[in-house]
Amino acid sequence: MLEAGHFQELKDLLERINKEGAGRRQNFVYSATLSLVHEVPKRIRGKIRRRQTPGQKLHSLAELIGLKDPKIVDVTPEGATAGGLVETRLTSSSLIDRDVRLASLLTYLAHSPFSAGSASASRTIVFCNSVGGVRRLGGLLTALQLSPYLLHAGMQQRQRLRSLERFSRGGILLATDVAARGLDLPLVDHVVHFQVPRTSETYVHRSGRTARANREGLSVLLVEPKEVPLYERLCRTLGKVNLVKERVRLAREVDFVEHQLRRSNAEGNWIQKTMKDADIILDEEEIPKKYNLDNPQLKKELKVKKKKLEALLRKTLLPMGFSPRYPTMNGKLEIPKIGAEVKTVDAVKSKLVEREKKKGSKWKRKQNS
Repeated sequence: MLEAGHFQELKDLLERINKEGAGRRQNFVYSATLSLVHEVPKRIRGKIRRRQTPGQKLHSLAELIGLKDPKIVDVTPEGATAGGLVETRLTSSSLIDRDVRLASLLTYLAHSPFSAGSASASRTIVFCNSVGGVRRLGGLLTALQLSPYLLHAGMQQRQRLRSLERFSRGGILLATDVAARGLDLPLVDHVVHFQVPRTSETYVHRSGRTARANREGLSVLLVEPKEVPLYERLCRTLGKVNLVKERVRLAREVDFVEHQLRRSNAEGNWIQKTMKDADIILDEEEIPKKYNLDNPQLKKELKVKKKKLEALLRKTLLPMGFSPRYPTMNGKLEIPKIGAEVKTVDAVKSKLVEREKKKGSKWKRKQNS
């Protein structure tokens, strides 16, 4: 609400309040994304010299509101989303493919045994980036007899309240970001992002509609090929990069720097040996820097990269057998656990047995038909 170009009336009100003096007034500011700093768009990236840090963002916010001695309490979890939230992604090749995946997903979730708080029908919110997208999906899902409720800025207040009342009993809510913040929507089971959100803050607030109050929830993000850059930027901001890919990238960089050091040392030793055999005496300043046996710059770079790699290696990877596409396939939402020791041969045998069972069930269905 306090970003540039948004809600000028609020800024005018704050300026007026601050002019009158704080007195004994207490100010409380709450947000799930107070310390979150996202990447700026390319069109203005060149105009900004340095990227804003979370501390700088909080300081500028305190100045704008008029806080003189702010006390900051940051309980943001790693990744900026709730601990009970399972996040996954579905890749689609086109708009038609995206519609097919959404319809399949909603049909599955509608009959899912997982519910956040009761045995009643599950509740799923589908977020779109525009009012037009909500209206288009509303017609599509209605034709598929999924009976969605709509919520967007183009609706009258009584229409919005009616949709929220009906959704409270279960079902599917198609909404713009008007439902991402400021609304108390209890016991939401699933959140589906039909398009990649434009900012990381929007993603956090959307996903925050589920997995509330230490409950579990599911967030599904549908991604088209043209949205991959936006999706990757979102992952970088929230620290949700592919751990294996990042590990390999850093390991390659460490190996490259170590190779440079070994090569520099070998060439430096050869030069010194040649000069010694030829009885040539050179000062250290006359030897090129790249042949310096004690290269502090390369050693410092290597040390930094090794620390980053060690930090990544300490993070847990998902075990084999967990399918992020079907997190409720076992009847309820289960977070995968690391620790069970399984031999590779046993794991392969288990997969082969599962495959043979599937083939057998398909053959039986064909025989019966």
